[in-house]
Amino acid sequence: MPKQAKKLITPKSFSLRSTDTTLKTLKTLNVVIVGGGVRCKALLEMVFGHKFKRFRMNVLGVADPNRRASGLIYARKHGIFTTSDYHDFYKLGSLDLIIEVTGKKGVRDEIVESKPRHIRIMDHDAANLFWDFLQLEDERDIYERETIEKIRKEFSQHAREFSVLNSIIDIVNRSLDVHSIGQETVKKVRRWSDMDMAWIHIRDPKANKWESFADQDASGEIWKDFPGGIRPEYFLSKADDKESPVVTNKISLLPPALKRRGIRSMVTLPLYSGDELVGVMCLASRVPREFLDREIQALRSIGEEIAIGIAKATLFQTVCQDKREWESTFNAITAHIFIIDSRFRILKANEAFLTDYDLDDAEQRKCYEVVYRRKEPCQKCALEEVFRSRATLSFEKEHPMLGGFFRYNYFPAFSAEGEISSVTVYEEDITEIKRAEEKIIDFQKRLIKSESIAAMGRLAASIAHEIRNPLGALSNSISLLRKNLSLSGPQQELMEIMSEEVGRLNSIVHDFLTHSRPKKLQYRRTDINRLLSEMVTFLTKDKELIGKCQIQCLFEDMPPVQVDAGQIRTAVSNLLINALQAARGKGLVTITTEKGMLSHHPIFKIGISDNGKGISHDHIKMIFEPFFSTRAKGLGLGLSIARRIVEEHGGDIEVKSEEGLGTSVFVMLPLK
Repeated sequence: MPKQAKKLITPKSFSLRSTDTTLKTLKTLNVVIVGGGVRCKALLEMVFGHKFKRFRMNVLGVADPNRRASGLIYARKHGIFTTSDYHDFYKLGSLDLIIEVTGKKGVRDEIVESKPRHIRIMDHDAANLFWDFLQLEDERDIYERETIEKIRKEFSQHAREFSVLNSIIDIVNRSLDVHSIGQETVKKVRRWSDMDMAWIHIRDPKANKWESFADQDASGEIWKDFPGGIRPEYFLSKADDKESPVVTNKISLLPPALKRRGIRSMVTLPLYSGDELVGVMCLASRVPREFLDREIQALRSIGEEIAIGIAKATLFQTVCQDKREWESTFNAITAHIFIIDSRFRILKANEAFLTDYDLDDAEQRKCYEVVYRRKEPCQKCALEEVFRSRATLSFEKEHPMLGGFFRYNYFPAFSAEGEISSVTVYEEDITEIKRAEEKIIDFQKRLIKSESIAAMGRLAASIAHEIRNPLGALSNSISLLRKNLSLSGPQQELMEIMSEEVGRLNSIVHDFLTHSRPKKLQYRRTDINRLLSEMVTFLTKDKELIGKCQIQCLFEDMPPVQVDAGQIRTAVSNLLINALQAARGKGLVTITTEKGMLSHHPIFKIGISDNGKGISHDHIKMIFEPFFSTRAKGLGLGLSIARRIVEEHGGDIEVKSEEGLGTSVFVMLPLK
């Protein structure tokens, strides 16, 4: 039989794929090393240093003819069998692999020819590749350990930042005392930042003075009487951005009081609550200190929470400072303020609350009975949430009883024992604010769109003025011809057409001039129901406009109102004509009047509704723009004139429409 080939691991077969296979093969293998030089020693150090994670290597022996080889000496020190003749290894029955690291081809070839058949060999080149792979594995392990350590440190730093932020939030939520907030927060910030000194200047807006709170390291002697003599205005002058801390590492930019104490670095953060400056926070160090972006952001967040706490505590202490002044302020506020205990009983309520809820006295009554007309507490009770969380609570929602949109603020008050003794509820009607915001946005859009239209309107008005006189002459001439000539048949029909068209032109000219040159309002006491009735009677004579439409009047008893009757007649007439045209000569048009309240002010409302085709969502935003019309013969000024007249009276127009069902227009005017 032919001689069986020896098993040899060569560089050609030692690819990444074969490396993985070899590693699997080498698990818990018994090996010997031929060549006791530097490579042998390095390999033994890795074995004894437990560098191999994927397999276990049991080194049975090392062979080298040089008894002074470093690897051979290292092996003897660790009790490994050494020899000058590698043939001695063939006697080891448990040997799995020979690693040849001499780099001599003759040695490799001789081992291949002489070794027992079951023993594998890794020659010098393959061993070098294997060595490089192990080096990469070791480097990767080092990189992973360093990365894990870096992540651990960053996580620890983040945890510290979150911890101090949460502790400061807890301080400002549970304390309504400026001194406590100043003293406790400055300690937290200094210890978190690891600075030598920290202090806060808190502004008392009522007394127009500053109060300072400081915390320092163990060597407190150098800070005696600090920060006296340093005015907070000095630090404010260095801050360009009210939201960002200012880091100073130049000694020349530090105040003399800090230089004398050996300070080399400091950071300053103005404390703002909204647009109001409530304080200044400063940190100082005797060694230069650079702040990372993450630390700056954390410091900014901490400053925001401290500012909120200071602002809240300052407001509360200001209210509690003088009982008489507090009572006056309490009752002067137009928003609802009432104080509730843990049993849902109202302890005190201001006059605005009593007036709007139609009460003579609310004390000891259940809040849910008064505010929501309920016999038991609400399912999601805000008061219970405040007692549970021991924190302030704010939210906005529609009021189910009073109507409108309200902002609610719940402020817990704590007893000397640290328990919540009561909760102050601040209930503010922000309906008008919401509407004002919407009006501002709408006005800005209208202003932009109307610039070109206004220019066209002025041009058209000047043209209309110029043609008004010749148009009047033409109208008079037609009237004379109709009186002096006896016409019949087609001639009479042409004369009628001329008269109608001249009248239509005159109406257009009148609309142009009315829109471009509004008259000054002439207020007088007016019976609005009678004015509307007369207007309906006049319009019903226009059979072409009315057709088979029905006009229904539902008037509430109204007191006389102060308006410009002529202007209101024009505005409502334009709206009513639009409704009749939308009804297309066969529908129902309803006119209503009623009294009401809007933001605590009396108003009267005129409603005009039709059951026509309605207005599309796209068109409803443009119907009051000058020259916008969906009708072929419409000029598009009627509704624009109507809105201008109503707004000049201090009122507003509201439109509700649904395609296919009809449109309702409501004119809301002050009830004077």
